Amino acid sequence: LSLDGISALMEQVRASRAAGVAKICFTEHIDLDMPGGDFKVDFAEYARQIAEARAAFPGMFIGIGLELGDTTGTRKRVVALSNVLPLDYKLLSRHLVGGIDPYDADAFFAHRTRAQAAQEYLEAVWRSVVSFPDYDALAHLGYVCKFVQGKGFPPLGRADAPDVLEAILRHLVQNGKALEV
Repeated sequence: LSLDGISALMEQVRASRAAGVAKICFTEHIDLDMPGGDFKVDFAEYARQIAEARAAFPGMFIGIGLELGDTTGTRKRVVALSNVLPLDYKLLSRHLVGGIDPYDADAFFAHRTRAQAAQEYLEAVWRSVVSFPDYDALAHLGYVCKFVQGKGFPPLGRADAPDVLEAILRHLVQNGKALEV
């Protein structure tokens, strides 16, 4: 149901069940004020499809969750939207730094070195993990370098802003939060 999704929810459930998966949770996106437009979910349709999947596979846990894109300017609206449905899982993500998404690598890295980009991104993630009121896990910590790999950029690593990275990971552990891998 998210703008970046390509397969039907029921298709995912069927394939998961056929592979022996007993539990699955969907995390549709909410990301506001994105350069290409808002990522929103039709909550009624999402709830309907989850209910349909649960009815079709009563022995399987099928969770309903959201990936919550955070920025200081959108946080209150994202939190309000996340409270529309009873959620099993909340995945916190950070896609924008200074209004630019690293997905658009050419724009994001146009005036930043890799080291500057990693530092700015991790500082933004730090602000999110300590300020967002309720989440279960942090999504794709290496997102900042994901779309430039193969252009001479290695994946995000410990050497990139080690103090900030350490603070993020320590905060997650101390607060019982998971890290999406």
